[in-house]
Amino acid sequence: MWRDDPELVHRLAPTGRRILAAFEARLDSHGLLGPMTGWNFLDWVGAPGWVNGVPPGGLSGPSASLHWSFACGLRWMAEIESALNEPEFEARWLRKRSEAAKAAEVFFDSKRNLYADDLEKRHFSEHAQALAILSGALDHERESLLATGLEGGGGTLAPASIYFGHYVLEALATTDRHTAFFHRLGEWNRLAEAGLKTPRESPEPSRSDCHGWGSHPIHHAFASILGIQPAAPGFRKVRVRPMPLPEGWGPLRATLPHPRGEIQMETDGHGRVIKFRAPVGVERVEG
Repeated sequence: MWRDDPELVHRLAPTGRRILAAFEARLDSHGLLGPMTGWNFLDWVGAPGWVNGVPPGGLSGPSASLHWSFACGLRWMAEIESALNEPEFEARWLRKRSEAAKAAEVFFDSKRNLYADDLEKRHFSEHAQALAILSGALDHERESLLATGLEGGGGTLAPASIYFGHYVLEALATTDRHTAFFHRLGEWNRLAEAGLKTPRESPEPSRSDCHGWGSHPIHHAFASILGIQPAAPGFRKVRVRPMPLPEGWGPLRATLPHPRGEIQMETDGHGRVIKFRAPVGVERVEG
């Protein structure tokens, strides 16, 4: 979507299908992702139930966070199939995603209005809520409940680390939880206050290293805050939907590399677009 290399996508699509098929083979009789071999790392979390980065249920299965990761993969592969004009594959992955979401209801706790990580509903995390939202399989009401949990979970949800914060930010942006989104960016302000010049991999205790996975606020500056998103494969169309800005954040000015040149954009102090220019032939769409 962001670049324009359809040959690469065509070449790798069969591999994506095989990967999903391998996970599909691990579904149990209830349609849940069962025990997985190997190191099922999701995030460095120090909360109870997490072992060496593996979420509760990840060693013996099932795990809500790993199950929702599978559902996200199904969604994103369906989008790739759509771009490749493969409607049969697209329909299959979307059907499997719906089945995965239905099976995941066993994790939902109606008292907390959140997905638990484990079937016993002893553990809850930001990870399960964010991934469930990003699967695109939930209705608006359920998405709103989970987003509220991400906003106010505080110490009651196992927290995402710096790297996994990308998915939390994406979920908050998707559900228009702008205040919580900007509050979350405070983690990177604290990195600077600690004297770090690059993002580290995980919270304290941590070594001082340069970890690229922690640099995703650069992506969100364009894709979420400025709201510049590709609206067609190869970035042939662009959608612009900027966030309302907190006091003191604007005006903003940005230049985004594009396969055909550059997108240039300016907003006022409230996040409203005042100038926008895209490369010749790139259509801007609303919404």
